[in-house]
Amino acid sequence: MNEDVPKSESRFVRAVERGLGGVATTTYRHPWLTVALLLCVTAASLLLARGLRVDGKLARLLPESFRSVQDLKKLQRRFGGVGYVSVLAQGAPPAALKRLADELVPKLEALPTVRYVDYRRPVEFFRDRALYYLEVSTLERLRGRLAARLRYEQKRANPLYVDLDDERPPALKLDELLRDEEKRHETSAHAAVPRDEARRRLTKLAKEPYYLDVERRMLVLLVKPTDLASDIGFAKKVVAQIRSVVEGVDRSRYPSDLRLSLSGRYAKRIEQQAQIEDDLALGFGAAGALITLFLLLHLRRFFGVALVLLPLGVGVAATFGFATAVFGSLNILTAFIGAILLGLGIDHGIHLVDRFAVELDDGQDTAQALRRALSHTGRAVVVAALT
Repeated sequence: MNEDVPKSESRFVRAVERGLGGVATTTYRHPWLTVALLLCVTAASLLLARGLRVDGKLARLLPESFRSVQDLKKLQRRFGGVGYVSVLAQGAPPAALKRLADELVPKLEALPTVRYVDYRRPVEFFRDRALYYLEVSTLERLRGRLAARLRYEQKRANPLYVDLDDERPPALKLDELLRDEEKRHETSAHAAVPRDEARRRLTKLAKEPYYLDVERRMLVLLVKPTDLASDIGFAKKVVAQIRSVVEGVDRSRYPSDLRLSLSGRYAKRIEQQAQIEDDLALGFGAAGALITLFLLLHLRRFFGVALVLLPLGVGVAATFGFATAVFGSLNILTAFIGAILLGLGIDHGIHLVDRFAVELDDGQDTAQALRRALSHTGRAVVVAALT
C-alpha cells in the first residue's frame, strides 16, 4: 500500500489509509461476519427507533431560559390548558340535549385530566344582579317607573281612592323590564342591533342557561383540560378519555337521531400531528424513490444501487436509534432528519462505488479494488461525513 501513497503525505494520512485499507480487507475476508454485525446493529437501531416520536410543541423550539417559555409554564400551572375539548350534541330535542348534558358533566369532571366543564351560563348570577348591568338610559327609565309605582301604591293605600280606569301597576320585575327593552329595540329606528338578534340575545339572557341552539337542535359542552394542547401525548390521552365517556352514553335513553362528536383545540391538535407524521412519511418515501431513480440512471446497474442504498439504510437506522436513545423525541424541525440524511449520505456511497468500479476497470482484482477504493477515496469520504 505504501507505493500508492506519495511521500509528501503526512504520517497521519498514511495511518488513516492503512486503517481504512485494513477494514476493507477484513470485511472482504469475513463477509458473513460483517453482514451479521451490520444486521445486529440495524435491528437494535430499529428497535430503539420504534420509540422515537415527534414532539409538536412550539415551545420546545426555544430554550427553557426564555421568558416566554417560563411564562407559558406559569400560565399552565395556574389555569391549566389553553382552549377546550368541545363535546357537540346534535339532532335531539332541546329537553333531551339538556338531560344529556346533566348526565355527562359529572362524569367528565371526574376525569383526572379535566379541570372543569363549562356548559351553563351564569344566568342566576346575572338575574340577581341585573340592575348592575343596565345602561344609564334604562336606569333612568327604571327610576321613573319606581316613582310611578310609588304614586300608584300611595293612591291604592288611600281608603278614599276609587279606581275607575282599572289602572295597572307599572312593571318592576326583571322579566317585564326585559320584555319592555325588547319592544324598545323593535320599535326604535336607531337600534344598534337588528330586531331578531335583540330578541334572541334577550331571550338567552333571561331564560336559557345552557349553551343550546334551539333552532338547530345543537348543544355544546366545553371541557377544560389540565394541560396544554401542545403536549401531543396529553392531548391524545384527554381526548381518548373524553371520547370513552361520550361513547359510554346509553343511547336507548335518547332519540335515535342524537349525534355526538368531539372538536376544539385538542382534537384539532391531534389531527395536525397526524398530518405532520403523514407528511414526514411521504417526504421520506419520495426522497428515497427519487434517490433510487437517480442511482439507476447514474450507475446503470442494480448491484451498484444496492451497494449504495444498503449502507445508507444502515446509517439512517443507526441515526434514528441514536436520536431515540439520547433525545427521545424530535421537534417539528428536526423531524425531517430522515429525508435530509438520505440526501446528505448518498454522496459517500456514490463516490466509493464509482472508485471501486474504476479500480475493477483498471484490472485490479476484487480485494485489491476494494482496498484501494476505501483507502484513497475513503479518507475524503470520512472527512466529508465527519464535517
